Amino acid sequence: MRIAIGGSLICLFLQSFACNPPNGPNDPTAVRVALGSAGQFGDGITAGIQQGAFFDIRANLPAGDRDSATFAIDPADVTVDFGTTGADANGVSVTLLVFVTQPGETDPCRSSPNFALFNIAVNTAGVATVSPESAPVADDDFPTINTGTFGLCLVATADQDVTLTVAAIELTFVPAPPVVARSCSEVLAIPEVQEALAALNSNGIQFRVPLGSERSDLEGIYALDQETTFDPDDSDVGDTEDGTVTLTNQRAGSITRSGFGGSVEFFLESNAGSIGFCTLARTNAPACDQTVARLENLTRDPATRDLSGDFLAVAVRRHRHTSATCGERGDFIYGTLTLTASEVPSLVTRTGKVVLPENFVPDLVALPDSGAGVVTNADRLAALRFDTSDPFGTEALIIPPGVSGDRAAALGLSLLQNRLALATDTPPRVVTYNLETGISLRTSTETPDSLVYTGDIIDFALDGSVAYVPGSSSQFANRVNLVRTDNAALPDIQRRLFTPVGATAVHVRRSPDGAQLAVLLSDDAPEGEADLLSFVTLSTGAFVIPPINLTTRAGGTAFARELVYSAAGNRIFLAGAGAVLAVDTASPYNITRIDISAGAGDDPVALALSGDGEVLAVAVDDSVGDIDFAVIDARTLAVLNTQDLPGIGARRALDVAHFAGARVAMVANLDTTVVAVQTAAPFLADEPISIADVPNQGAIGRIVSGGDRIAVTNLDESAVYLFELAE
Repeated sequence: MRIAIGGSLICLFLQSFACNPPNGPNDPTAVRVALGSAGQFGDGITAGIQQGAFFDIRANLPAGDRDSATFAIDPADVTVDFGTTGADANGVSVTLLVFVTQPGETDPCRSSPNFALFNIAVNTAGVATVSPESAPVADDDFPTINTGTFGLCLVATADQDVTLTVAAIELTFVPAPPVVARSCSEVLAIPEVQEALAALNSNGIQFRVPLGSERSDLEGIYALDQETTFDPDDSDVGDTEDGTVTLTNQRAGSITRSGFGGSVEFFLESNAGSIGFCTLARTNAPACDQTVARLENLTRDPATRDLSGDFLAVAVRRHRHTSATCGERGDFIYGTLTLTASEVPSLVTRTGKVVLPENFVPDLVALPDSGAGVVTNADRLAALRFDTSDPFGTEALIIPPGVSGDRAAALGLSLLQNRLALATDTPPRVVTYNLETGISLRTSTETPDSLVYTGDIIDFALDGSVAYVPGSSSQFANRVNLVRTDNAALPDIQRRLFTPVGATAVHVRRSPDGAQLAVLLSDDAPEGEADLLSFVTLSTGAFVIPPINLTTRAGGTAFARELVYSAAGNRIFLAGAGAVLAVDTASPYNITRIDISAGAGDDPVALALSGDGEVLAVAVDDSVGDIDFAVIDARTLAVLNTQDLPGIGARRALDVAHFAGARVAMVANLDTTVVAVQTAAPFLADEPISIADVPNQGAIGRIVSGGDRIAVTNLDESAVYLFELAE
């Protein structure tokens, strides 16, 4: 419908107009508003005619924050009827003004100081051009437009009498720019934050962020309880918030907070006495959905690990445009904050700490399912037996007379856990002990003295009568030595299994049925790693020849010495460069590459099979920040879960151990922290645990499982920390 109008002024308005979908499928920020009668101007337009209507475009508003908007008119939506007199030689020129009105007004064409102006030229062929291409919605009018319900008044003036139709006007919303701050100083520099700090200062309240660059580890799960104690208009004083806060994923000084309050990026700065962290956060308040800056000065109670201090919440974006109750940009709330140590049930419990003698640097650990454990000294040939229950005492493991060496090179327990084997390094000896009594049973010697035992772990035959000890020598072919453990009437060495191509045996493990050995070999690999794999049939002593070239068959480079048999013995698992390898233990020795990587730098370094043999826990040395733990189905080889564990972070995973009686593993990083994590759904992770009762002395050595106990060594404190499954 078009209305022909002479010189009179007519205002038409509708209470609610539907609008068409956004103009163009690729522009989700644009809304096409069909003007209807408000866009129709008849004869007499030279005197200026206004048309008005109310619109409701809430269903078509773009999602997310909207900071501003512009009007635009598509020339295709403009038509002119020149009437019987026809067009002038130059066509017609029209000036169109667009005014915004509050939806509560009775007349959308009430007087308004703000308008958008468009010049429309239509040539004699009826082709229109519009300038400018867009006009901004005034700042004062944007809050009204942003609600989605508003009135528009359009005033048209032409240089000749024509009938003009403007079918629609387009609204394009500009998303709010992100508020970017990469440090506490950048958060402090935000103008709204500075204004809030000035207001605090005017009220006699000082708010400062601790100085210093030393990073503090806040990762963990906490209960949150905060109460507002100061607010300029007193509207929020006494208000409280509570919930659960998880601080995780520390990366180069930033960690992600998830749980209560949504996801937040934290930036840490601290000194020895306090912890401060600055945040940019989106609150969960549905009415306000505001972006705020928080600055918190926190101190930690060393006994409870509770954090307490103050907080400041400042509105820095899209605050005033959503709801009148949200206040204005720059408004803030200042209050107290308490982060209380989590009461969420833990997966594990610390059961004790074995304090070792001063200057004893814990190295290799043997932990039986019950009874005393054994730990060796990395600096000299010495070992201690330690109690795993209170009072956690220690006693020396007696090294037999005549046995010397630089250190213990390898340690192992028999399957029945009644014997312990210790191999010395240069000159080489293998000493077997009765584990229960600590008394030595046999000392096996080997000549020449240049023989070097390798591999860290000594494995035994099923009956414990023989230990499998890999060794290398410049004078003799590299081999796996089958060393007798207690029968003095027979030669020390039952058999020498010489490795193919003279490669060094790095790691040797016995199959579950006792019939086979898996041997990792080093040809061109770095020291302690392997690039070849072979299997030995113990009944014949024959190696698989030629050995399996891991680099050729599986890709990657040299592989770590970690080697684990599956419970059924039908395959072994290797921790390799960028993947876990599953290798069949029978010809044709198929290799399956299991990729757990979420990006470059994710490198599996340690493996631990669950007690039921169903899953494989994998520690991942992650230099990028994507994954530091994975769980693999040991039968199907499917990756069941990958995680970025709390507390492991940029310090990188080092090792992993698995409890025998439950689907729970513990992962250790290169410094201070262990984390317990479920290896079955829902794969929950515990709050990180610091392996350091003395601040700044928490270099972790090894983590070892003994049934339902796990031992973790602290190199700096000379201590062994003991853990059990929580009840």
